[in-house]
Amino acid sequence: MLRSSTGDRGQTEPLAALVAVSVMALGLALYGGYLSDVLPGNSDRHVESATQDRVWNEIQTNGVFDGSTRIENRLVGTSGDATDLPEGYNVYVAVTRVGDDGRTEVVDHHYFESDSSPAGDTPPDGVPDVADNASRPVPVRESPGEVVGGQLTVSVWS
Repeated sequence: MLRSSTGDRGQTEPLAALVAVSVMALGLALYGGYLSDVLPGNSDRHVESATQDRVWNEIQTNGVFDGSTRIENRLVGTSGDATDLPEGYNVYVAVTRVGDDGRTEVVDHHYFESDSSPAGDTPPDGVPDVADNASRPVPVRESPGEVVGGQLTVSVWS
C-alpha cells in the first residue's frame, strides 16, 4: 500500500498558481468590460456636461466670461458653424447673473441648431422640457475690474 507524507498533500507549483490567478483576473476584466459596453445607461459622461465643458473652454478668457463678448462670436469658427457642439443636437447656451434687484438677468445667450449653425438668441419654441441641462457657476466680467458671479447653462436636445 502506498502512503504519502502529509506534508506533500494538496500542494501545487507556485508558477502554476500564479498563472491560474492571472487567467481568472483577465477573464473577469474582459467580462466586466464587455458588460459595460453592452448594458444601457452606463455612460460615464452625458452629452450636456461634455458640451458644457467644451463651451466653457471656448467662451472664457483666463477663466472669466467677458460680458461684452457674444457667445456666438466665441463658438462659431470660420466655417460659420460651431464646431465644438455635438453633431445632431440642438444646443442653447445662456450666461446669467443675479442683478442688483435680485432678479436673474441674461448676460448673453444663443441657440444653435442640430447642424451646429447659429440660429438666433433663443429657440423658436423655447427650450423643450425633454432637454438635458447642465449648469455651473462662472465669473462674469462686466467692466474692467468688476467681476460678478454668474451661471452658465447649457441645454441639449435632439
